[in-house]
Amino acid sequence: MKSLAISQWHLIVHEKRGIRLYDLKNDPHELRDVANTPENRSLALSLAAQIQQFTAPGFEMSPLRISRFRRS
Repeated sequence: MKSLAISQWHLIVHEKRGIRLYDLKNDPHELRDVANTPENRSLALSLAAQIQQFTAPGFEMSPLRISRFRRS
């Protein structure tokens, strides 16, 4: 599974379930997949292509580490 979140959109590409796109502005709980709606299909495919670009063979991203800082 691969995922990309930008501005108001969250795209998930799953090997078995396919492409899913959620509009975080209007559906923050990600209940309605809008990937196959006429107005969002091209956006979903464009974002899926971006995921492929970043996960191409030879491209590796290190995991993001989030540290907790204590206030003094």
